[in-house]
Amino acid sequence: MSKMVSIIIPVYNTALYIEQSLKSVLSQTYKNLEIILINDGSTDNSLEKCYKYKDIDSRVKIINQQNLGVSIARNNGIKEAKGEYLLFVDSDDFVEKKFVEKMVQAIEKVDMAICGYIENYKIANIEHIITNKENILDNISSINKLFDRTYYGGYLWNKIFKTKIIKENSIKFDSNIHMCEDLLFVSKYMLKCKEIKIIPDLLYNYRMRQSSAVWRKNDKKYESLFIAYNELYKLFDDNDISLIYLKYEVLNSIFSNNFKCNVTQKYLNYDILKSYKEVINSKKINSKNKIKLFIKKNFNFVYIRYMNKKVKKLDTFD
Repeated sequence: MSKMVSIIIPVYNTALYIEQSLKSVLSQTYKNLEIILINDGSTDNSLEKCYKYKDIDSRVKIINQQNLGVSIARNNGIKEAKGEYLLFVDSDDFVEKKFVEKMVQAIEKVDMAICGYIENYKIANIEHIITNKENILDNISSINKLFDRTYYGGYLWNKIFKTKIIKENSIKFDSNIHMCEDLLFVSKYMLKCKEIKIIPDLLYNYRMRQSSAVWRKNDKKYESLFIAYNELYKLFDDNDISLIYLKYEVLNSIFSNNFKCNVTQKYLNYDILKSYKEVINSKKINSKNKIKLFIKKNFNFVYIRYMNKKVKKLDTFD
């Protein structure tokens, strides 16, 4: 008999999309599934639609919780999961018919598998084919590629996990982190892997909605981002993993917010950014030159996209 796969779907006010998402999951060619819907205190009719599909298909399970956030919802889903393998789907996205089948085939002899995906926009879709052939990486190589924006990213939904690895190592989502919580989870999991398979198939459809929570930036989310970066920094440093890509992400996050967010200083407490506070608090340097000075002093080993201009070598900032 085929191995059971648990699919965890947090649900919060996605009534417009949840039916398409559930139909795509329930129509999979791979049938041995349990679909765990965690209703995170929805105030629209999302829950009603969840129960509709529970009545149709016995593989659907529903967990109700107060609006505690996606991290707690996913943790509750993991606790409930009975499957040998685990997949995460967002309730406003949808998957291809062979999504589960191909992901299960890919993970059978390794500890994780990752597929390509499609970003769905109203105007046009963007395909993210992350390799042109099947490819197996070790865990350190895989972690470094999490920060390559042209590759597979730190998302949950284009990856399949072994439930045993998650539960035996107590890998959980941090409920205090609201940005990059998936990246942190994936990084912790990858550290416990020996081999990870990359497959070229475009199996997941990620819906790009500007009204979704991920697009709503504020000080609380920005603060949360740097908590995640600190946790990643400690995790990588403790495991002798290169920090260059993480440093690049930190830098991008600082400049994308144009130095306007005061929470930055509170969380930049690790060695790569010690001079940040000195530079940004200096009254003798104007804002533009603060940025130049800070980059040149700390990040002359990478390239960045500086203030939406062409990519420039950092040592050209004189």
